[in-house]
Amino acid sequence: MRLIKNLFFAFSFLVSTFSLAQYNETIRADRPGISITPFTPGKGVLQIQSGFDYAKSKEKSTSDQTEVFLNSTQFRYGFMEKLEFNSYWVYQSNTMVENSFESKADGFSEISLGLRYLMIQGRGARPSVSTQVGFNLPVLSEDFAISNAAPRILLATTQNLTRSLTMTTNWSLIWKGNGDNQPNFIHTLNFAFPLSDKVGAFIEYYGIYVNNVAPVSSPYEPRVDGGVGWLLTRNLQLDLHGGIGSSHGTSDFFISTGVSWKSK
Repeated sequence: MRLIKNLFFAFSFLVSTFSLAQYNETIRADRPGISITPFTPGKGVLQIQSGFDYAKSKEKSTSDQTEVFLNSTQFRYGFMEKLEFNSYWVYQSNTMVENSFESKADGFSEISLGLRYLMIQGRGARPSVSTQVGFNLPVLSEDFAISNAAPRILLATTQNLTRSLTMTTNWSLIWKGNGDNQPNFIHTLNFAFPLSDKVGAFIEYYGIYVNNVAPVSSPYEPRVDGGVGWLLTRNLQLDLHGGIGSSHGTSDFFISTGVSWKSK
């Protein structure tokens, strides 16, 4: 169960992209993938991204397992060319089986507000760099309630390695909002490349360093994922991606599909 929770903490920052220009008539969606790029939608542009996810985590030595279904929706609006406001909403349903007993948890597990600012516009070998700050608000459903606003801080970089290969990295701290002052640390390494004029793909490695784990367990949880995005029009994109991981005697996987749209 803890692995699933940590996985979806990481999903507060989900993004992948296939372009490096700051403003572009073609949508740059915050899906698919875990990494976000530094870029904003552009001044006066509203962008909405929504997807459905299924994840499963299973203990290797027992029959204990957790299944998660969720819908995540992100709203992004460009106040300025380099500054955006964003809000992320997650409604999820968990089914846990432990020692042959089943329990459920349903409701909003995340309602967050944030800002992203493009600090450096890349050119050539120089990367683009942005920072994003936000808070998960203490207004969640009872099954996922937190006692305090939970801050998140993220640094994102993107640069062209070749004409057809882009590298994105993320470095983030995420607090849980439960009175624990030690954040989890998440890093990502994403390589994106085109398959055609309308289809892009990516492969990604990311890891979560979890504070306050049992002394016998490693606090680091590695993951890999990959997927594709399909540009239907310059304002509309579909996507599909999935990933796997294994740590603390537990194996898990997820699959996600969604749609992204921008106003202009």
